[in-house]
Amino acid sequence: MESRRLKEFPVMATSVRPYRPEDAPALLAMLKAEGIRREETTFASGASFLLSGEDEILGFFSLDFSGLYPRLKHFCIARDHRFAQSNAWKLIGAARETVRMAGYGEMIVHGRGNHMVRF
Repeated sequence: MESRRLKEFPVMATSVRPYRPEDAPALLAMLKAEGIRREETTFASGASFLLSGEDEILGFFSLDFSGLYPRLKHFCIARDHRFAQSNAWKLIGAARETVRMAGYGEMIVHGRGNHMVRF
């Protein structure tokens, strides 16, 4: 059973890298698929990082460091790469490490509702 599962979900070489202006069309397409309008996007201003696979962007996150705590502005995994939680965990780990490297111990995460979570 385990070997069959591995064949269905091949492990991809991934890395996290900073945002570059040529990444904008792919990120806008990801956010549009989630119902977020272009006017609501802020990935070009601030600190944005991408989880990239072999030839494509798997997901990204954006942080705002202007307040007392850093705020997570965007966190998105491309819909066609949500088959396993590993991509989300990689992106969460990269976001936490970025916050730690910036000298913070916590960040604020806003949900779609009216709640806030710090981790």
